[in-house]
Amino acid sequence: ACFQKENTKIAVVTGDWDQIESILSKLGLEYDTYDGQSNVDETIGLLTDLNKMSSYDIIFFNCGGSHDEILPPYSAAITSNLQKFVAAGGSIYASDWAFVYAEWPWPNSIGFVGGDLNIYGPKLGMAGSVIGTVTDPALATFLGKNTVNLNYDLGMWVVVENAAADTKIHIKGNVLSLGQTIN
Repeated sequence: ACFQKENTKIAVVTGDWDQIESILSKLGLEYDTYDGQSNVDETIGLLTDLNKMSSYDIIFFNCGGSHDEILPPYSAAITSNLQKFVAAGGSIYASDWAFVYAEWPWPNSIGFVGGDLNIYGPKLGMAGSVIGTVTDPALATFLGKNTVNLNYDLGMWVVVENAAADTKIHIKGNVLSLGQTIN
């Protein structure tokens, strides 16, 4: 409903702990894959080349442990390219440990527990279930409900503490972060 799948160019940066490409495939969406695990040069090549990035409408970043090899050595170029990509109408999706691709280019949009610009700092979420309140009316209508059960099956996930007034929040809830409850 949001876009024409035939005309949407998608890039996926692979990761260690989730595979957004599985969901994209189930939705019948085609995508190009960039190795974010063992051949990070592939992803570095994408993110440091604004022309290549601009050939896509959406870039998905899976959660993974290699982001500290990709972003910091090239942070100025990648941060600038991501800002330009989004300003020109592109979209990014950054899952969990890939938070740096959303945080570093826009440090004032989302506040993370444990530090915004520290690549290791916000990985404080504990495994368990959380009842989330759907704050986006369109999403609530689509789901047919105002709450969802979120299952965090692994610990050390990235915890969001707050968001700027102009940042869209779709679901929020109270989570356990190393012994303390975060709203």
